[in-house]
Amino acid sequence: LPVGAMWERSGLFYWGAYATLRAEGVDLLRYLQDHQSPDLGLLSACGRSIRAMHEAGIYHADLQVKNILVSGGDALIIDFDRARLTPVTPALASRNLARLRRSFLKRGLNTAHVEAIEAAYRGEVLLCPIMARKVLDHFGGGAVTPQTAKLPYEELSQRERI
Repeated sequence: LPVGAMWERSGLFYWGAYATLRAEGVDLLRYLQDHQSPDLGLLSACGRSIRAMHEAGIYHADLQVKNILVSGGDALIIDFDRARLTPVTPALASRNLARLRRSFLKRGLNTAHVEAIEAAYRGEVLLCPIMARKVLDHFGGGAVTPQTAKLPYEELSQRERI
């Protein structure tokens, strides 16, 4: 994790350095390869981390499955060497998420996993069919469909959130 940076310009060139802390965990690619049914809460944490990065005004030019570090239910974005500080417009955000999706496709990963990340990025919560049934029963019933298995995060109580 970055904790400090400095640079100095000398004519047309510059040199710099940054200090980091070591973060424990595995990259998302390794995690997904090791877990056929990954934790939906962890995938949601990935989406929320990407959203937080964009809201902080950071565009990650190399957002891909290997640049997300997961550990203990948390997700950290890593490898900011090509990132830039800029207001992240909807177009830039879409470009970032499309790059992440391409990295899933390139490695033959289940696209449902990247869809869960994208849903969490948008502030939706994807529910497993059993949880979706419980939530729908709580709100008066209905059929479990792809639309009813997504709810805005804010509509769930703290206890029901992933």
